[in-house]
Amino acid sequence: PNTITWSKTKLSGETTDSWANLNVSSTLDMDGDKGRVTSLVMFNNDLLCLQESGFAKILYNTRTQISTSDNIPIELGNSGKVDGKYYISNNTGSGNRGSVAEVPEGIYFIDGNVKSIFFFNGQLNNLTDTLGFHSWASTRLDNTGYKPSDFKGFKAFYDPVNKDIYYSNKDVCICYSELLRQFVSFYS
Repeated sequence: PNTITWSKTKLSGETTDSWANLNVSSTLDMDGDKGRVTSLVMFNNDLLCLQESGFAKILYNTRTQISTSDNIPIELGNSGKVDGKYYISNNTGSGNRGSVAEVPEGIYFIDGNVKSIFFFNGQLNNLTDTLGFHSWASTRLDNTGYKPSDFKGFKAFYDPVNKDIYYSNKDVCICYSELLRQFVSFYS
């Protein structure tokens, strides 16, 4: 549950579907002590991995400087493969895939272990603590996965028109405004 597997690049008009051809050597094992992989998301051309208690950047197509014979770097090369991982946090993550919201400015997610809503935009920010919502969050947030059949667990929704993020479950819906950078309302 903590291994990421990838396929070859799919090309238009190919006779064999590259996405169906998985190679056992095309895997990356995430740290097992951080729990299972719950979500893979893109932000600023970076592939990010959320685990139950870890948040990492997958190092893919990293660029390398190539030096000439006189040791002057002149160009960048592309490795074309996964080169490993870099943990942004060793103790912050998300056990609830439904709580992850990808927005143009970053990524929002609930970490049920520390009972907080986080925002990542290159830096990891604990919104519930910095905005005074810790008391509310500590009694309501957990790692219960969202299930549409019974509405247990929180589900994230993004409104691109108003730039609002909604976290909703069967009992409550809370709204965070990106424009105001503040929690603005509860809904029922």
